[in-house]
Amino acid sequence: MEIRRIKVHIVLISFILMLILGIAARSFFHTTRVVEPLQRSIEAVPGVSQVTLVQSGHGQAVRIALKEDARLAETLPAVQQILQAYGGHFALEILDNPTFKAREALRRMMFVVEEAVAQGGFQAMEEEISEIAREFGQELILAMDRSYIYLQLNDTEGCLRRVISRGSADTVRTVAGTEVGS
Repeated sequence: MEIRRIKVHIVLISFILMLILGIAARSFFHTTRVVEPLQRSIEAVPGVSQVTLVQSGHGQAVRIALKEDARLAETLPAVQQILQAYGGHFALEILDNPTFKAREALRRMMFVVEEAVAQGGFQAMEEEISEIAREFGQELILAMDRSYIYLQLNDTEGCLRRVISRGSADTVRTVAGTEVGS
């Protein structure tokens, strides 16, 4: 088919080739200008051992694995600051490796934590969850700031990490290492 000396099939093939080249160039520039620098910046944060960008139900997520001795209250704000510098359109996920005892302790602690968030009784919360951690043989590392409560339970077999929002702060999801297909 020819329209005024322009061959339609040549135009269609050219259009498809340009579209494919444009998509490939966009993907290349996104990887080299956003993804790789973001990963390098987050990996440089003390306490972070591994960074992976994954596609989640709400867009892209940055999934981080922390070192054994990492403190959530120090590491997470630094990671969140980097994510904000890159536009803040990434969800944050933390990998952990909880034991059954740690999950049971957390289940009991969440009643106390949620009550403290609602009523503001954080000193009583600290005492109660410290007692629960001792009952379950867990080492408790607890910290908080204006946005989050950082809860870590460690024992010889695993580590449970939770970041609990105190209000309107973004949710930080925790993913068990067993959920991740390595």
